[in-house]
Amino acid sequence: MEQPQLPQSSNSQQPSAWSAESPLTVAVLCMHTSPLAQPGTGDGGGMNVYVRELAISMARAGVRCEVYTRADSPDLPATIDVEPGFRVHHVKAGPVAFVEKEELP
Repeated sequence: MEQPQLPQSSNSQQPSAWSAESPLTVAVLCMHTSPLAQPGTGDGGGMNVYVRELAISMARAGVRCEVYTRADSPDLPATIDVEPGFRVHHVKAGPVAFVEKEELP
């Protein structure tokens, strides 16, 4: 099966992920662990590392990636710009504290 191709910019440079030229934006829901969590701490491990690396790769390919995850600390800003084209949004859902993933609805 042929892979779809992203539209190319009229100039020779790849468009910035936040430019008006970027044709796609993807929203990703990270249900229990932030993609910013340190692997090996709390529930940080495989899935959040995968989501982070996927978002980085998509952003570098010119696809804006907005990741939404539950805020687990009152010290977190509402939005963190991880790198151009990749932002993490902390959503207040339930207690703004660490909760074991098995305890989440």
